[in-house]
Amino acid sequence: MRFVVALLAAPLFTCRLFAQVPAPPPTTTSDQSPSANPITSLASEFLDHDFFNYFLFANGVYDSQPLTVGGRNVNQGGWGFDGGGGADAFKQFRDGFISFGYRGDYRDYSSSFYPSGTDQSLSFAYQKRLNRRWSFTVNANAGIFLYGGTYFAAQPSEVDYVQPNPFSSESKFLAGGLALSYRQTRRLSYVFTGNFFLNRYNIAGSIGATGLTGSASALYRLTGPTTVGGTYSHSYFTYQLGAGQAQADTFVGTISHSFHDRWSASVSAGVTRTDTNGTITVPVLVEEGSNLIPGYAVGHYSRVSTFPSVIANVTRTMRRSSINVSGGQNIASGNGVYLASENRFLNGYYSYSMRHSNLSFGGGMSHLTSVANAVSYTYSSGSFSGSYAYNLMRHLGLNFRYDYVRYGSFGSVHDVTDNRLTFGVYFSSKSVPLTLF
Repeated sequence: MRFVVALLAAPLFTCRLFAQVPAPPPTTTSDQSPSANPITSLASEFLDHDFFNYFLFANGVYDSQPLTVGGRNVNQGGWGFDGGGGADAFKQFRDGFISFGYRGDYRDYSSSFYPSGTDQSLSFAYQKRLNRRWSFTVNANAGIFLYGGTYFAAQPSEVDYVQPNPFSSESKFLAGGLALSYRQTRRLSYVFTGNFFLNRYNIAGSIGATGLTGSASALYRLTGPTTVGGTYSHSYFTYQLGAGQAQADTFVGTISHSFHDRWSASVSAGVTRTDTNGTITVPVLVEEGSNLIPGYAVGHYSRVSTFPSVIANVTRTMRRSSINVSGGQNIASGNGVYLASENRFLNGYYSYSMRHSNLSFGGGMSHLTSVANAVSYTYSSGSFSGSYAYNLMRHLGLNFRYDYVRYGSFGSVHDVTDNRLTFGVYFSSKSVPLTLF
């Protein structure tokens, strides 16, 4: 008799979903903690100053997912239709800015293997300078990822709280934060942040997380382009189904530098200590002879772990192009199967915008090791996306996109790869081509 984890009840697919929000004016490094992530969008390469842009799109979609069933290769692919729209808005004030972005669509498939559903993404940011010394930023993000998704902030942070579930057809998240900055001198400043988040999944037995993170940073500008600092953050996660809770304390030192040719780089290094405890109940199928009997596996856990926290980021932003690469190791709140986890990651993107078109690529890899419940195996995933859009005439254009994903294996559940092709037409009020994000 053996146990088979009964979580594979939905197709494993991902696409890269990003907030369609313009990039705010760059904040000096002395005003930012390593966790302060301004919202960004490649669409900002086409937009200047204050603006409001709305867009509509209609696409044909084809998903190809080869599976091994009974020793045979089976392609569980399907055609579909995707339609939706969104809006970008940005307003610059004398002492701050406000930005808003929304993108939503409904995807209908002809294949019963892919139930229809919706993708949604909503972002908001507001920054204001209160006086010569004090300023604050408020931001909020929410989304629904149909068949997975990957969220990228402008800079990686010590806590990764957006983790799609590979077995769930829908992954939902909500996050909000407040950052308060105090400039004591021209060189020395302090940043205090507070963040709230939650993620939820629609597959039976998945475990969503709700959490809070608070941090305090001291930043010192050595020279005009170079800043050093230190950050302490404390995070608290609680999990659904009575699965327990986790606490994490992170200490990091940071150095950042802006180069003359529009390159900038930062490195943070330190240590994270986690304390987790609870009881996890996982739905399983008990294989007894030729019969599969549903049941549950129950396990108690209590662990204290310590591991390095290292994050590096390199960015170059030009008038019509941008590149960003980041990687390192941080803590993730979990993905519905794993709870609190050590997360090793590498991701990045490149974008080049011409007068009437945009070409952009993005990719990423993640490797999770549980620091909570005793999972004997690790989990890895990777993905790549490419997008090209061209304006045929004012307001109207064509777009093409390709997404690839590889989900790693979970015990007896083998790894899965998936491919998606998206092609169609769009309308943009500001004649901005659709971008990768």
